[in-house]
Amino acid sequence: MAYELQGRLFEIFDTQQITDTFKKREFVVETTSGMYNEYIKMQSVQDKCDLLDSMNKGDQVKVSFDLRGKLVNTKDGRQVYITNINAWKIDRQSGGNSAPQQPNYGQEPPASGGDYDDVPF
Repeated sequence: MAYELQGRLFEIFDTQQITDTFKKREFVVETTSGMYNEYIKMQSVQDKCDLLDSMNKGDQVKVSFDLRGKLVNTKDGRQVYITNINAWKIDRQSGGNSAPQQPNYGQEPPASGGDYDDVPF
């Protein structure tokens, strides 16, 4: 199943060659969820590592990704669950290099220029 996430590129790491046949590139997308900013670490693998070459920290992006999980049995007999967020498409959105809208933290809402006592219909 495919998912999408929109936010600001907060960090872009170098490509890592894990084995002779496998490479990955990690990055962090900053989003705003309610009152708090969230920092979601994602990865692109193999030929998708190049998706980040034309991107810059601060760019507004929409990331299409899949969730991947596996069960690994360790040498000492434990079971470890590994979850990865694998990005397969990254689109730059208009308004790049701008910070996400900051949460209001209980402040008064911005004035809209209208009277709050009036009914809009």
